[in-house]
Amino acid sequence: FNKFYKDKNSNESSEKHNLIIDFLGVHYVDHTLSIIHLQKKDKTNFIKDYVKIEAPGDLIGDFKVEKISEVKRIIEDVINIFELDNPPIILLLGPSFFTVRSFGDNELMVFSEEDPTILSKSPFLPVNTLVQYKRVNGDKKSSYHRVIYAEKDAIDSWINVISLINARIATVSSSSINLIEKIDEVSDSEHSILCDIEENSSTIFIIRNQCELDSTKLPFGSSIYISNEESLNKQFFSRLDNSISTILKNKKIKFNGNIFIHGNGIDKMFAINDYIDDKFKILTSYKYKINPNKDLNLTNNKSILNSFSNILDSLTKWK
Repeated sequence: FNKFYKDKNSNESSEKHNLIIDFLGVHYVDHTLSIIHLQKKDKTNFIKDYVKIEAPGDLIGDFKVEKISEVKRIIEDVINIFELDNPPIILLLGPSFFTVRSFGDNELMVFSEEDPTILSKSPFLPVNTLVQYKRVNGDKKSSYHRVIYAEKDAIDSWINVISLINARIATVSSSSINLIEKIDEVSDSEHSILCDIEENSSTIFIIRNQCELDSTKLPFGSSIYISNEESLNKQFFSRLDNSISTILKNKKIKFNGNIFIHGNGIDKMFAINDYIDDKFKILTSYKYKINPNKDLNLTNNKSILNSFSNILDSLTKWK
């Protein structure tokens, strides 16, 4: 992406603050495919257009693209509707696609994708495991090897779709990992916690000292607490609170701060009932502007837009 940015900057303007870059955002979670025309103009993020598609299981499964050519054709059609010319693509996948584990220096001396210590923590078979590695330093006494696991078949299927479109990939990421890091940067607490709530599952991210990061997947989301016109928020937050307390107890962590919540599942819950337990806090919206010339109903999609806006800021740090 840095090369693309430099080429774009040199071709269009000698002043970086006049630079405009269009992106295509592709987000998938809970059988919902969201495709967004994103634009970075100076330091402002714009939501120019938005299409949401409910994807049947025979088209896209829980994780893997089953019919690659058809999904490729859908995305190409939307690109044409948005009138974009080969935009770089930001692919954001739901938190349940990824598992995060941290290893101390005493556990992992040298990184290797075939290290049995790393593979033993994978939720997937070793031959079907992709890993991303990052060494992270906290205070003077702590440093960790952060490993993100993903299912190879699932990620490959999405990369194949984008490759067939012949588009640049700006980044492939989770909708939450960058957000929990952002929270931790401004937190006064030793630990920060983010709950990414999907419809059918929830993922708890716990980060310590801007360093050690782990995730835990819970087998419930918001859907079973939404019935017709009723949203049972109190029951949901009570169960979520109990689950997080168990996780913290097992990790021997004492935590009294706010727990941040985010995700498409919580957006749908709050559309019916905006009650929130005192222990939890809605993730503050990141700044973006919505195209006033389009009738875009994005009220229930704040979490997706927050994630894309955060990623845009990370990708396009003007210097």
